[in-house]
Amino acid sequence: MALTTAQTAKLTALQNYGTKYELVLTDGTESFRIAYAARNNRSGLISAVRNRAEDIRLFVGVVEPTVTFGKRASDPVKVDGTPWSIRWSGRTQREAITSGELAGLSAPRILVQK
Repeated sequence: MALTTAQTAKLTALQNYGTKYELVLTDGTESFRIAYAARNNRSGLISAVRNRAEDIRLFVGVVEPTVTFGKRASDPVKVDGTPWSIRWSGRTQREAITSGELAGLSAPRILVQK
């Protein structure tokens, strides 16, 4: 599969930088990219969720959501009161670029406040 010009430009910009890992928000049918994190451990997961908390709140449509973290980094983070959970996708940023990136949380959605 040939890479597009945009994909090649993104990959070129990543040269000489460390690997980042994709973090996604999913409800089992849809997945959206939250962030690419340099640490694929529990502290990296917590940090990414804290940094994007406002975007996650607006996206899931809950006024004051609470999240439940698992004991391990591989355990999904549950957004309580919703079908949404946050987890590592298993892809690096480079893999995501070459195989097709997920839409980010900035994708517009019409939500009902709960």
